[in-house]
Amino acid sequence: MTKLTIEQWMNSDKVSQEYKNQINMMTPEQLEEAFHKNVEFGTAGMRGLMGLGTNRINEFTIARAALAFAQFVNSRNFNKRVAIAYDNRNNSKKFAEISANVLATQNIEVFIYDKVMATPLLSYAVRELNCGGGINITASHNPKEYNGFKVYNEAGCQLITSLANQVVENVNQIEDYLNIETQANPEQANLIKHIDNTLIDKYRNEVLAQQLDYVKNAEFSLVYSPQHGAGINVIPALLDQAGYNYSLVESQSNIDGDFSNTLSPNPEDTDAYIEGIKLAKENNADIVVTTDPDADRLGVAVRHDGEFRLLNGNETTAIILNYIFEKRVKSNSLPKTPFVANTIVTSDLGDKIANKYNATMHKTLTGFKYLGTLIDEADNLDNFIFAYEESYGSLPLPLVRDKDAVSATLFLAEIAAHAKLEGKTLIDVLEEVYAEFGYHVDQQESITVAGLDGAEKVAAIMNKFYSETLGQNDFGNIIKIENYDTQESITSNAVNHLDFEKATVFKVFFEELGWIAVRPSGTEPKIKVYYAAIGESQELAENHFKILSDYIKYKID
Repeated sequence: MTKLTIEQWMNSDKVSQEYKNQINMMTPEQLEEAFHKNVEFGTAGMRGLMGLGTNRINEFTIARAALAFAQFVNSRNFNKRVAIAYDNRNNSKKFAEISANVLATQNIEVFIYDKVMATPLLSYAVRELNCGGGINITASHNPKEYNGFKVYNEAGCQLITSLANQVVENVNQIEDYLNIETQANPEQANLIKHIDNTLIDKYRNEVLAQQLDYVKNAEFSLVYSPQHGAGINVIPALLDQAGYNYSLVESQSNIDGDFSNTLSPNPEDTDAYIEGIKLAKENNADIVVTTDPDADRLGVAVRHDGEFRLLNGNETTAIILNYIFEKRVKSNSLPKTPFVANTIVTSDLGDKIANKYNATMHKTLTGFKYLGTLIDEADNLDNFIFAYEESYGSLPLPLVRDKDAVSATLFLAEIAAHAKLEGKTLIDVLEEVYAEFGYHVDQQESITVAGLDGAEKVAAIMNKFYSETLGQNDFGNIIKIENYDTQESITSNAVNHLDFEKATVFKVFFEELGWIAVRPSGTEPKIKVYYAAIGESQELAENHFKILSDYIKYKID
């Protein structure tokens, strides 16, 4: 199979001589890795290493994905119109233009941003321009060697599984992908239009109009880093318009697909904050905000007692959620039947906050496509309060149907500015939340299972969890088990159905300690573990986290 595929590439007149020379220079191992299968197009789109071969992101695999999506759009009863955005990564603009041309050859009207753009603005464009779908060329926070192809529906939401599977089926049926037409003729090219600043300005003005309680605080300042990514084209202008004092990490503010001046573009990594904290110390700034390359996720570091402390996704979103409720009550704008949404692996702290305000907390599987779909299907968006997940993604305003680090940055600045006026930091604000609702230690880790038989080991470890039973063990008293693969919630009183599509997620709830959740990676020999420890004090919550961590080590070792 690999040899035959390589021969097809070498014999094709669509593969340039330069590319053929590169293929000839590959080692047998490199050839096997690059050509032994097709790069996976899954329910979250396509993401992988860039390079030559069927198992890589390149102009041919992008063209195949674009054609498959075009077929999907043309098969549905929505406008034959697609919005396209792209991030700062190497080849992102090229891949976006290839996608636009492929769509145009299929008589689909295309609206493409004329510069690197944040993910929420792709969702916004789909909605505002009445598109039948959207394409986002991005690999989010992955290393520079990666790129990807994400697809959206007519609501500006990433495709849920049932719809994504239709695109996957189309991809799998395209065999002659080397000969896909990637250059629209002059008539077809007229279908390709560019999105300019007009739409961006409209989005920014809508966000500004929904500030809850803007306060001018000349003493407050922040540092912002876009990590060489798309945030630079939206967030500074938003902060300027709102009137905040801020400094840019200039070394990380140029568009750069090599991420030259950051050790990591991922807000979940401490390395992403090194330059920002350095500048904040020089400027005496109160917080450091950073967004990932496509500006859908946000991270923050807070000056507290002379040092900077990083908040994780659960902590940041708990602060935002509590603030929204407080301000909506104060302004008498809280709806009678408010709702909040998060995922099954997100901290329960938000559930407690929502309960105080008689709000319904909706849960979804991991992935913002589920949250976006839930919001889009809501009976009355006037009741919407906030949607978020533990992996640093949130949506403060229902203007879009994907994670929005742009509007979240503005909300966080507002909260921090108010705190500064009261002589507090965001750490103090979080402590007040804990004091009222109970202390939480919410963490996550990815555990890599070494060895050539890694996948088998992962399966064996998951089987250990699947065989878990209720009752007392050496770590505590298990009072509930949720198995999302069998769609069962098990307690001593009953076995209830979990109303979610099947997912390889397993949760174990301990009396007094909190819960853990585990889910295996679908592509690597890894297991992701989520910890949600609780306690009446910080010390007790940390002790409970240690017990939960020991339980995981026992299961995995």
